[in-house]
Amino acid sequence: MFNNESPSGIDLPGLQAFLHESGLDEEDLQDLFELFFEDAPDHLRKLREAVATGDCTAVATAAHAFKSPAALICASKLAAQLAHMEEQGRQGETTALEDVDAVAAELDVITRNHGNNE
Repeated sequence: MFNNESPSGIDLPGLQAFLHESGLDEEDLQDLFELFFEDAPDHLRKLREAVATGDCTAVATAAHAFKSPAALICASKLAAQLAHMEEQGRQGETTALEDVDAVAAELDVITRNHGNNE
């Protein structure tokens, strides 16, 4: 399921620790990833829309909603990017479209390395 070579977008040691501590098995993990990949396009769309309209509250809300599932699958860089956008939105700062592009690029890395792998 996982490509252990090259930066994959997933903190593999963190994911292994999560599995160990939570008692989840590989099938449960596969389900989490499937849900993540099903929901990610909608999360990204909402984030883009919020940034495009300059609605800081909507940016914070959309970033937070996407950050939680990213953190759950140990997509640490993606979760950190989203946490930064959430904080900017909460502080009323306009988030640059480049921030959304960086989120999209990181999502692409994760998808290439972990999406639809069985």
